[in-house]
Amino acid sequence: MADYYATLEVQKDASQSEIKRAYRRLASKYHPDKSDGNADKFKEISEAYQILSDENKRAQYDRFGSVDPQMGGGPGGMDINDIFGGVFNDFFGGGGGQRQAKGMDVEFQTAITLEDAVFGKDIQVDIPATKVCPKCNGTGTLQVSHGFIAMQQTCSMCRGSGRVNDRKSSGKKINVKIPAGIDHGDRIRVEGGGYPGEGVPPGDLYVIVEIKKHALFDRERHHLHCQVPIDIVTAALGGQIEVPTLTGKVNLKIASGTQTGTQLRLRGRGMPSLRSGGAMGDLMCTVVVETPVKLNAEQKEMLKTFGASIDVSHQPKQSEWMKSIKAFFKMA
Repeated sequence: MADYYATLEVQKDASQSEIKRAYRRLASKYHPDKSDGNADKFKEISEAYQILSDENKRAQYDRFGSVDPQMGGGPGGMDINDIFGGVFNDFFGGGGGQRQAKGMDVEFQTAITLEDAVFGKDIQVDIPATKVCPKCNGTGTLQVSHGFIAMQQTCSMCRGSGRVNDRKSSGKKINVKIPAGIDHGDRIRVEGGGYPGEGVPPGDLYVIVEIKKHALFDRERHHLHCQVPIDIVTAALGGQIEVPTLTGKVNLKIASGTQTGTQLRLRGRGMPSLRSGGAMGDLMCTVVVETPVKLNAEQKEMLKTFGASIDVSHQPKQSEWMKSIKAFFKMA
């Protein structure tokens, strides 16, 4: 017999509100309509919630470890559509209060480049036509019996959505504007862009944005980071180098004696911020001093001569490191 408390990740003395919150969290995580969902796990947590959300069934389960399928409460005493509507309301940031009846929401994932995220982009989303699932009559679940237990499981035809594709009808195309500054994982809500219901307004469309990995830049909110390799001559003597940004090339000044790991800031060369009125972030350039390779004999001799001419004052970090080593061995 399954441990329903362990399935919902709650203690045996959990309150009904704690059980409901746990179910909503896990249902939103494992719902089979999601790209990374798990239909079997969703079935397990739905079965556990069906029992533990009903006080009479929970009491019988606590006492005997099973539940009589003849107990009242209809097919489990749980309106799966109502509870899962609450899940999506929480999952997508819906506010409190009573929810208005509407059709089914739709999720759509789109991948864009970092350049698209800087300047914004218009895309078109194709929403296929659907109809009520003939196997579950739109409930998204089916009642099944396992020995003494009657439970609900996700409909295998519609995968719990309550609707299936209708090839006899044409779908709809929806234009969606992706704003400049959007971040990886952000959702864009298009009211009424989902599927219609019976006598109720259509649900909403949620476009989930994925930003592709960039060859040069890493993003941290509205700032960008990149590594800038320089040669040892420029690092020692200083100079200017040309670096790319998402809005064009710029010159970056390198001070003499620059070390690997030095971070230089290019203000206003990052990402626009959605939460700060479009204010631009910065580009943080981390310097990497590159050791030359494949030297010829003459170049090696020149470096040997140069190396013999320098003393500890030219290498302050190495000097401090050697002092730390000596102090360490004295302590040991």
